[in-house]
Parts: sequence; C-alpha cells; structure tokens
Amino acid sequence: MKLVRDDKIDYHLKYADRSALNKLLEQKGENDEVIIIKNGMVTDCSIGNLIFFDGHNWNTPDTPLLKGTQRKYLLDKKLIRECNIKEEDIFKYQKVGIINALLNKANMIVLQTENIF
Repeated sequence: MKLVRDDKIDYHLKYADRSALNKLLEQKGENDEVIIIKNGMVTDCSIGNLIFFDGHNWNTPDTPLLKGTQRKYLLDKKLIRECNIKEEDIFKYQKVGIINALLNKANMIVLQTENIF
C-alpha cells in the first residue's frame, strides 16, 4: 500500500463521484492500493475502510472519508475501536485490514504495516 495525501478530498456519500479516488489511485505505482491521508490523518483506502491491529486490538480511524456499513457494524459490536490515527502512527501498528460491505473481519484483506510505503 502506498500513502497518498489529499487535504481536500470529500467522499462521505457512497454514490458520490469516484473521480477523486481514481486520481489518488493513479499515484499507487507498483503498489496494489493506497492509504489516503487527509490533513495528516489516516482516512480510508480506495475500496473500503481501514482497521489497524496493535497486537491486542483492532482500531479504525476516527476520520474516515466514508462511514461504511461494515465499519459501523464492527464498532456497534465492539469488535473494533475508533481512535485518532495520524499518518505517523501507522507504523506503531502491526497490521492493516481493509473492510467494506463485502469484506468483513473474517475475510478482510490484511497486510503487515511494513508493506506500506
């Protein structure tokens, strides 16, 4: 995953125009996906919300671009915690998971944070 920055991006509605996301994806280079940083804060990736594992708990940024349904479900069930995750905090975590309506905690995509550039 590659870190990309956009301090103006707005994608709070699921049916919104994805052109801003597509523009950020163009910056991924050889990487498979991007992590979007807005105003120094971790938000989402282009296909879903992010959750980060610290060795004990899974945490999700409190600054998502889109408050997805899977994210809400996991928060409501207390399977993840919402917290402030700054760009520089990413490497304090061991793993990052991608969740969305089709990717729940059991079948999510998981990467080691050492694979984030």
